[in-house]
Amino acid sequence: MEDTGFYFKQTCPKIQKGIDEAVELLRKSMKLGEEIFPNLKFKEQPDKRRDVRTAIIISLFKELLERIDGILILLEKHSTLNANIILRSYIEISFDLRIILKNQGRKMALYYMLDKRADTLEKDMVAGTDITAGIQDIIEFIATNSELVEIQNLSIVSPKDILNKIGNKKWCKFGYNCTEYKTSEDKIFYKYLCKETHGENSMGDNFYRDDRFELRALRFPIHYEVIVCLVTDYMLKIVTLLKDEFELDEIYLNRADNIFELAKNILYDLEKRVTRE
Repeated sequence: MEDTGFYFKQTCPKIQKGIDEAVELLRKSMKLGEEIFPNLKFKEQPDKRRDVRTAIIISLFKELLERIDGILILLEKHSTLNANIILRSYIEISFDLRIILKNQGRKMALYYMLDKRADTLEKDMVAGTDITAGIQDIIEFIATNSELVEIQNLSIVSPKDILNKIGNKKWCKFGYNCTEYKTSEDKIFYKYLCKETHGENSMGDNFYRDDRFELRALRFPIHYEVIVCLVTDYMLKIVTLLKDEFELDEIYLNRADNIFELAKNILYDLEKRVTRE
């Protein structure tokens, strides 16, 4: 591989083949998601607006596809560092969606909605926006949803009162099926992506060698194989849960599994892996 300066120039045919294969798998994941999406239908009829849980599931799955699309666009341009930033968001959405799907009934979905609403109001308050009406909406929301038994008598003056109770992912403890937000495996990947997102990799990628300061070239496609593997892995996990929730055809799960297996083939092929010499 050859670094030609400001932008990285790919000169290894096997690595380029691996990148092309990874991009194609992301396209297949997007296509799969597009085909699954129309099958995610509201269960409560005729008042679809009251089916909060299904609305959240549909919304979060659409967000997942939005993130895959962004990662795909960046990987086409070999911009893996920026793709990792979106990948972290993709995995966070996967965590939220996984917990909602694993918990039947409205309760978990209602707590999720409340957490997001309170978080938004807190940011509005810091920005100087009047949130009086928003606080009143939250009080009424809690009062009209008897499932929120843990906070029915909570005194609410500011969004912090709610966030202290259910924020920082504590909302996922109140479902019928108590679920850890991250597994031990999740935490490993997530910690790495947080470092990338916050620029903590900078001095590792840009460093002195033989008394000369070297900078990583832009669009250096390192870890592209990890990106596509994580995307397809979490897609498979979500499709598995969606299949049970919406009684999807087995073919969708088979396709997700096949895409993930192909991604693993790229991951384990050392000749297709980018390294910094």
